[in-house]
Amino acid sequence: MTVWQSNDGSGNVNDTYAQRFADNGALLGGPIRVNSYRVGEQNSPTVAATADGGFVVGWQSADQDGSGQGSYAQRFDATGGRVGNEFRLSNVAAGDQSLPSFAPTPDGGFIATWGGTAGVARIFQGSTTSGNVLGTSADDLLVSTSMREAFVGGAGADVFRFETPDLGGDAILDFQCGQDRIEVMGSAFGGLPTGQLNAGRFALNAPVDADDRFVFNTTTGVLSYDPDGNGAMAATAIAALNVRTLSASDIWVVASA
Repeated sequence: MTVWQSNDGSGNVNDTYAQRFADNGALLGGPIRVNSYRVGEQNSPTVAATADGGFVVGWQSADQDGSGQGSYAQRFDATGGRVGNEFRLSNVAAGDQSLPSFAPTPDGGFIATWGGTAGVARIFQGSTTSGNVLGTSADDLLVSTSMREAFVGGAGADVFRFETPDLGGDAILDFQCGQDRIEVMGSAFGGLPTGQLNAGRFALNAPVDADDRFVFNTTTGVLSYDPDGNGAMAATAIAALNVRTLSASDIWVVASA
């Protein structure tokens, strides 16, 4: 298997291509244009075989995510057929994410790495759209992008960001109170003011009054968002944490991503 970038005269600066080969070096089919998004430049391709007999191709794409370079990938099965659509590797779009690379995992998945300038030096993700999200020894920003993700921040002062309460069911496996913090988008969480969460908006085990917005269960470790405190509206579980103690000072409200 080999990959390359090419200007085919279509008006794009570059597209990314792949070619399969048999063990004896014979061509298997023709070149495959990997990228589906064809505006601007897609370059710096890389490829890795996966344990299920398929392969994954990665590349960087200019301005596809609306902010500089983004790292993207496309999975293929053992016959060269596409598996799903192309997808962005990083869960952070701001700034540049460039030069992706892959390491296969025994279950047919892969670990992806890339360089970044938007608060995360490197993030590892275990599948195409969700799965384990692993930080590094640096101060990482880990953003929830789908339901049932598992976050491991690693060493450093890590930020676990939730942009909406609708993506519940996540797990934070190594939260460190007083060092790491949880961030929520104020506009999506009832218009809360930015900054460290007011203690009057936080409760343990059950909301005390109508002002409580975040409730932490000290038995299960589940942090929930409650839009009306002890009112009639149902609370939404945001994430299950590894700790059994949490305070308002561990939660911050931000204006935007």
